[in-house]
Amino acid sequence: MQEERMHILRMLEEGKITAEQAAALLEALGDEGSRPAGGAREQASQGAKASSAARELGAKGQELAAQIRDAIRAAMRSVPHVADELRENWHEVRHDIQQALRDIKREIKEELGRGPLVDMSGLSELFQNLRGVTRWPARESEEVLTGELTGEAPRVRLVTKNGSISMRGWEQPGYKVVLKKRVYVEDEDEAEELARSAVAASASGDKLEVLVRESSKISVSIEAWLPKERGIVAEAMSQNGAVTLEGMTLLEGSLSTTNGAVRVKEASARRLDLSTVNGAVSVDGAAAEKLEASTTNGGVVWSGAAREASLKSVNGSIRVDAEFSDSWGSAAESRYRLECVNGSLRVAVPGDPSVGVRLEARGRRIDLGGAEDAFELEREPGAGPGSNRRLAGATRGFEGAPKRLIVEATTLNGAVRVEREVKPKVDEGGEADGEEGRTAASEEA
Repeated sequence: MQEERMHILRMLEEGKITAEQAAALLEALGDEGSRPAGGAREQASQGAKASSAARELGAKGQELAAQIRDAIRAAMRSVPHVADELRENWHEVRHDIQQALRDIKREIKEELGRGPLVDMSGLSELFQNLRGVTRWPARESEEVLTGELTGEAPRVRLVTKNGSISMRGWEQPGYKVVLKKRVYVEDEDEAEELARSAVAASASGDKLEVLVRESSKISVSIEAWLPKERGIVAEAMSQNGAVTLEGMTLLEGSLSTTNGAVRVKEASARRLDLSTVNGAVSVDGAAAEKLEASTTNGGVVWSGAAREASLKSVNGSIRVDAEFSDSWGSAAESRYRLECVNGSLRVAVPGDPSVGVRLEARGRRIDLGGAEDAFELEREPGAGPGSNRRLAGATRGFEGAPKRLIVEATTLNGAVRVEREVKPKVDEGGEADGEEGRTAASEEA
């Protein structure tokens, strides 16, 4: 039985099945076989299931620790010389991973009534190694690129290996790209040559491309200022560094990194693809027709409006503050699909009575807090200790609501929590009294 469970988890890790399919398969395994009659035998069966769940989570935790350890070691080998910026990025990555691990331990402890089953002690040595990486003296220089973008959907592609990338909107018609270079060699002539040949930049009217060559002897951060309302198709990709998008209206946006955070603030696009491996994905005040956001070790936070959204994390929580864009009009539908393996899912739904909510949730615990009275629910309890619960339902009048929010939330090892917005009271002068908040479910740590 244990072998079958581990096979299912491997299939999930490889992307061959979804978290929801994995949950169904694991639950089916737990239901197989005949059940003994009698109270004592039934208690023995339930106890065995709880023990099996504990062993399963413990084994999975050991495997998880090894995967994270290998990933960080591989990244460390590719960055033998770490500049101040990369060092700060490692601190941030470490914080994101540690937060994800705290979430995992808390969820498992709450469900099984035992101490933390996931042993991550091996990570502490790696984090100490990150602090102690040799700091070589850096020769710093800057290069500035300027120009105009033409055409209806100009393309901007920014790629670096060791360094951060930021794209920010401004009111100017042209672009400005600042390349901040740090070279780690003793010979001055070699340093100048590395700095000169480090970047391949090309511009052809409707296309701007900046590519940084791969070298452990140099790091290049890219800061780009682009026309905020130009409808650009933008791609930004780093291996060791954070990627940021702020204050822009894009046609499409793709932001990715391996070790670092992905951040979006006050931006919109028809399509947004956001991904990292070791780090968090954080979005505030954004809008997208289609959104995909994913991380392996870290959390995902989304605050904004999306017509169709897919948010995924393997080790970390997912938080969604769902909004409706004014540009959608008075009638609109928004769909969110949340998938997590180890971590909790939290969804804040609008408190506007014109918004109907449909929820399908699966997790070790499902909590609707003060919003439960608003739902007509169909429950299917879990089969026993360690198994997932399922819940489906909708707010009353959902089918006739002018605005509809549909949420599918699945976590293998964690809880699903729904929060209902509480609209702020408005005084006679039209000012909010500052008491905007959530229902009781949001007060949990």
